[in-house]
Amino acid sequence: MNEKIKSDEIELHSDTSRKTRYYLPLFIICFTYPIICFSLYYPILDNPTIFDDSLSVTLKAVQHLSPIFHYFVYDIDANMNVPHRGLALMSHGLVWNLFNNNGFFWFYFFNILLHSLNAMLVSVFLNLFFCLSSLPHNTLESNTFSKDIRFLLPFSGGLLFLIHPVQLNVVAYLAQRTSLLMVFFGLLSLIFFLRFILSGKREWHWYILAFIIYPAALFSKENSVTLVVLYLLLLFMSNQNTAIERQRKFLFIQNIVFILPFLILIGLYVSFMHYETHTELFLSSPMEYFMTQCVVISEYISILFLPLPQWLSIDWFIPVYTSFSQRPVLSGFIFLTTLFFTAIYLISSNKNRVLGFGIIWFFVTLAPDSSFLPLPETKVEYRLYMPIIGFIMVFVVTLWLLINRFAKEHIQATLYKIFMALILLMFLMFTLARIPVFDSEVTLWEDVIKKNPKNSRAYQNRGASLFDQGKYQEALKDFNKCIDFNNLKRYPEKPFINRGETFKRLKRYEESLNDFNKAIEINNKSSVAYFHRANLQKIMGRIPEALEDINKAINISPDNNLYYFERGYIYLAADKPQSALKDLSSSIKLGNSSFLIFMVRGSLYHWMGNCSQAIPDYTKALEINPKNDVTYNNRGTCYLSLHNIVLAKKDFEASCKLGNKDGCNNAQKVKE
Repeated sequence: MNEKIKSDEIELHSDTSRKTRYYLPLFIICFTYPIICFSLYYPILDNPTIFDDSLSVTLKAVQHLSPIFHYFVYDIDANMNVPHRGLALMSHGLVWNLFNNNGFFWFYFFNILLHSLNAMLVSVFLNLFFCLSSLPHNTLESNTFSKDIRFLLPFSGGLLFLIHPVQLNVVAYLAQRTSLLMVFFGLLSLIFFLRFILSGKREWHWYILAFIIYPAALFSKENSVTLVVLYLLLLFMSNQNTAIERQRKFLFIQNIVFILPFLILIGLYVSFMHYETHTELFLSSPMEYFMTQCVVISEYISILFLPLPQWLSIDWFIPVYTSFSQRPVLSGFIFLTTLFFTAIYLISSNKNRVLGFGIIWFFVTLAPDSSFLPLPETKVEYRLYMPIIGFIMVFVVTLWLLINRFAKEHIQATLYKIFMALILLMFLMFTLARIPVFDSEVTLWEDVIKKNPKNSRAYQNRGASLFDQGKYQEALKDFNKCIDFNNLKRYPEKPFINRGETFKRLKRYEESLNDFNKAIEINNKSSVAYFHRANLQKIMGRIPEALEDINKAINISPDNNLYYFERGYIYLAADKPQSALKDLSSSIKLGNSSFLIFMVRGSLYHWMGNCSQAIPDYTKALEINPKNDVTYNNRGTCYLSLHNIVLAKKDFEASCKLGNKDGCNNAQKVKE
């Protein structure tokens, strides 16, 4: 009896100890990662949008929280073609509609939160993966400190993912919500898949969850099609005991026969839709792009190991390489080929599967952006957000193996902690030094110019930011620099449009006209160039020419609501109120929901004596801008013409309180 009680106590103690070993590390990770992440990245919470962020958070579908299926439609807004990244767009929509009175604080907040969650998932995935992997003698499995190391390595790997300077490009760049969500759902799917393999039982709920979540990664960013390769590789690497071997073979066949074709079809569909949206932007052949990427990927690897702030930039100008005989291409190709086949050897020979899998992970997840599919930007740091996980596997395991080989057993774990702490501290300092770069558009592009003084796009984008701030003379200098260097890869007419618009603001109309003419000469299918020239022609009083230009803009881009708004104004200048009214209504129908469009159409109805239709437009305008004194006065005049004295008096008084003298006079007249 006493022996039974004793054995029960031992079993209970064993269960409690197991649960403690399982839940305590998980608690530590869940508690420390968000604190570190928010402490590190909190300065970006007050940042404005940068680069093309505004396109991600100001779409009609985002601001009005369209029905869910609209987020997965190819073209959901006339102003921007959105590929199949519906979940990322939907996440912006939810934030916009829940917290739209707090600037961009909550957009950045959720970026930081997602990054901390992804770091947790990296740690959990590494933990499970180390359990799965069969490592050779003198590595993790056989080491005296294996239990500690199985927590220490994943924990430090998650921290490395969290604070690495390359990651800042994704966290501080709202448009890269796509990458954050892709990694979140992708890792979650892989973790469930690993959990199923490791169970040794037929716990099919993990298996089902893995493949239910996979499409969420795919519809966050199409690059997650590469997860299919990782699923199969994990099956191949399953432990070699009899039960799991049978299960592994069964699952391998099932994936090939049933699931793999389905996942590949979805992935190809999404990838080709994304390919179609960028076809007109390709600037090199697939082979030229591949040769260029041999150089770029080698540079990616160097900045992952040593991410010095001066080596990092949001926009590097990389020349397109055209021959394997060029030294950077040849050396890069030999290096990457050697690395890839080394990984194959490590996995197939059982020498070190963790290192081999980490290298393969890096190549596979980077392949959609850095292989044969030409993309407009040849080198971009945010493309490393998923591949860096493979680098982390290699980094933490290599550091441990070196310590394990050269240090005495009783100090190995301590040495690992010291070295990793120093490395993390170094990376932390690099990240802190780089965070101020993302404070604004100006600081962002100043950093690019400092590192590459002949980067045309940097001058163009800094000039655009200065233009938005009303600093036209400074903007003009940047646009001149952009045109002087003239190494833009995309939209070569754009700097002439920007400089022409700047000249227009400075009332240097002839110089402005010359630039718009030059832009159209470069690209006679640029609707933007025709639009700006039409606006200039209208200002210069050349109404027939303005009408001709705006018609060309609409013919090129018939769904752009702004063009109809501009043509409506031109028709007003041409004394064609009915045509103007038709175009203003078309602009609203196509999604123009600005204060100005309703104010102008309401004023036009009012001028035409149709107050019954003017009042709803004035009301809508006041919903958008409730502090516009002129609109209150105009609506009050309409109410007065309809003999609604009470509402007229209320509007006149509101106008008067906002400082409108006409409103005060009208309010006084109504009282009398």
